[in-house]
Amino acid sequence: MEKKNRDEILTGKTFKYLTGCGNIYITINNNSKDEPIELFANLGKAGECKKCILEGISRLVSLGLKYDVPLNDIIDEINNLACDRQVYYKGERIKSCIDAIAKALKENSKKEVSDDK
Repeated sequence: MEKKNRDEILTGKTFKYLTGCGNIYITINNNSKDEPIELFANLGKAGECKKCILEGISRLVSLGLKYDVPLNDIIDEINNLACDRQVYYKGERIKSCIDAIAKALKENSKKEVSDDK
């Protein structure tokens, strides 16, 4: 399996979700073919351990995207993972920070599809 090259300049979207840990900001950058290639996630005022775990998850998702792991497979693996701090945000249940990442990946792919129409 060959790793995709990262373009010098990428375009992306940043999604904000409320989680039980506070606001999470998820940025998904796309390459010149408009494919998601990297993801960054940041919690507003989280402690160092939570930030470290979130950075590790972001790096692993990005690695999967760079090695052409199907986006739906990534989403399926992390979708609906729940912790003890679930919240409702804009009428949607956010079960964890990881669930928010899955939701952002889904939303990003929907926007890509709708942009083509």
